[in-house]
Amino acid sequence: MKLPLMPWLILGDSVVLALVTVAGFATHGTLNSAGGRLLATYAPLLATWLMLAALLGQFKTEFLNQPRQLWRVVVGMALASLAATLGRAAWTGGVISPLFVLILVAINTLAMLVWRALLVSLTRQGRIIWMRQD
Repeated sequence: MKLPLMPWLILGDSVVLALVTVAGFATHGTLNSAGGRLLATYAPLLATWLMLAALLGQFKTEFLNQPRQLWRVVVGMALASLAATLGRAAWTGGVISPLFVLILVAINTLAMLVWRALLVSLTRQGRIIWMRQD
């Protein structure tokens, strides 16, 4: 069965970023009281990632069977994480901690890279067949 590419990639990317965001608050013991701060972290991150991923071609079928194209994930997520910290600071009126920026960039980039590398592997093995989007 062939799967439509775009909805599955957006859903997967959204879930990965949601899990990382929730895990971040949970590791600090602030998940129960996170409220708007959780949304202020997740929403700018997801929005900037989706925009940059589209610009870098991350929603194109031809990149899902080429491991050498995973650099696009690293660049896109690093930039999206940086932009999201600015969005979070603007939303909450807070300051930007350089350590927070480094951790956000590193963890989100690693998580997205693992998720997208898994997709590339499954696509190359023929376990997932994507519908072409021309």
